[in-house]
Amino acid sequence: MRRPGVHSSSSSEGSDEYFREHGFHRSIEPFRRDRAEERIADVRKALRKSALIVDRGSEAFFADNDEGEMYRWLSYYCVIRVAEGLSKLHSDVKELNPEVDWLVIGRMRNLVVHHYERIDDDYVWNTLVSDFPQLSQRLAALAWPE
Repeated sequence: MRRPGVHSSSSSEGSDEYFREHGFHRSIEPFRRDRAEERIADVRKALRKSALIVDRGSEAFFADNDEGEMYRWLSYYCVIRVAEGLSKLHSDVKELNPEVDWLVIGRMRNLVVHHYERIDDDYVWNTLVSDFPQLSQRLAALAWPE
């Protein structure tokens, strides 16, 4: 017997390969909306903090001084918090919301955490300015498993 919202492994969408290609693994535990909402609330908090960095402007973000470096480092932490929170969402939520690019979000987190010497601050700034507001809108419209 399969859980509601999870495709059988005989379909291409429900296969482990499908989940890997889309940047997440099939969840073992049953879906709990209260846990998912807690994770989304944490992600939204990080998105709000990143908006505060954007409000300071690109000159402050890219400034070649301690304040600019502080904003850049804070932005990296926001990226990590967003990606970590989303990585812990149940696979049923991710499968129902393919418009969210789970794979790219996870890869950005991995770059910031494991390859910090290769971080492109222009890319991070664009993420804060463009991608995070779009992500915030998508999170507000998430479909939930039944």
